[in-house]
Amino acid sequence: LVEAFTAGVLDKWSRNRPRVNIILGILGFAGGILFITTTGYYWLDIVDHFNGDFLLIIAGLLECIAVGYFIGTGKIRKYVNELSDFKIGIWWDVMIMLVAPAILAIMGYQTLMATIEKVYGGYPSQAVLYGGWFLVIAVPLTAVILMVIKPKKGLE
Repeated sequence: LVEAFTAGVLDKWSRNRPRVNIILGILGFAGGILFITTTGYYWLDIVDHFNGDFLLIIAGLLECIAVGYFIGTGKIRKYVNELSDFKIGIWWDVMIMLVAPAILAIMGYQTLMATIEKVYGGYPSQAVLYGGWFLVIAVPLTAVILMVIKPKKGLE
């Protein structure tokens, strides 16, 4: 897991690999301390629920939008068909552009309504706010901020 973050930092900002690994290791350790406390299991349950039920749906929707409307499904389909024995047709475009986003949106809406109607897991609402909703807002926001930060000169 650390290597994925390290590669991203090195690709964008061309930093010293050992230093990046140390910083990311310290951040990971600090973030993980929450989960080894006596209430760690409960925090893990909340974080896991919101990560799996909201952040993965958001990521899937964004991927469908990026591939379907910005990169172009036809371009990817053509590339895949050149390399694969199994050819994909126009149905793949429809799935990526319409069907998958619709299913993800419906799932996300249903999960959102269920989570709003009843506080997840019977946990205190403050714990769900900090461990769940904060995560749902902070992760995409952090991703956008890191995306906007310009790379080091000469790496563009």
